[in-house]
Amino acid sequence: MLLLRIDEPARGAADDVSVTVDPGTDDRGILGVWRTVFAAPTMRWLVVSGIGLQVAAYSLTTFLVPLLQRYYGLSLTVAGLHAGVVLGLASLLGLVVGGVISDRLSRRSAGHRVFLGGFTLLLAAPIAWLAFRIGPDHLTLFVATISLVSFLQFFFHTSALPAIADVNPPHLRSQATAMFFAGCYLFGGALGPIATGMISDALAVAGHGVSAEAYGLNQALLIMMPIALLLAGVGLVGAAAHRQPGPRPAGPRHRSVRA
Repeated sequence: MLLLRIDEPARGAADDVSVTVDPGTDDRGILGVWRTVFAAPTMRWLVVSGIGLQVAAYSLTTFLVPLLQRYYGLSLTVAGLHAGVVLGLASLLGLVVGGVISDRLSRRSAGHRVFLGGFTLLLAAPIAWLAFRIGPDHLTLFVATISLVSFLQFFFHTSALPAIADVNPPHLRSQATAMFFAGCYLFGGALGPIATGMISDALAVAGHGVSAEAYGLNQALLIMMPIALLLAGVGLVGAAAHRQPGPRPAGPRHRSVRA
């Protein structure tokens, strides 16, 4: 109800970027919008990154508590508390810190903001690999390491989402955002946990000091998380590299960015 009472400002009124599109494009109808939105290489790279990010994020969210129970021998309650640190506290810190740094970098160039997200995701990938190499007797080290991964991967949101507005004109931003999230969730959020679960079942072998289910799940996350984070990082670096900013103005407003 409160949301319905908010007066919508004029679209683009707060922009310091004027986005232009190819005059030959036709954004009438859903197919026209699709062609216009994804004519920008930045948007294609952002979707690639988003798919990788959602595979990693949803795999971790889905299987972290079972991993803590099976591999580290925690009760459901204690496992949930530890998962809250990883998925809640560390993620929140990542959003806040990422937002502050991204805003500062965007004063130089919006491309720098996007590159920041790519850098943190590429950094998170080997750290995730190390996290799932930690043995079952080192719970505190595992929680600290995977919390760092969660912290770093949430820089994605403060880097990628503003880029959608950077390369799309105001009248297409809602649809561009919807298309972005549709691709990310359909191919990343939905399929990521399924793939991780299938790999876990395939690798469930006893004789490694833990149960077969625990070993299989840990190995599945060891494989999926670093690969997905690498894909996400490469996607954001690609988005930053293909972003084409217009000339910087003398004043703070009315820069043009060609999508």
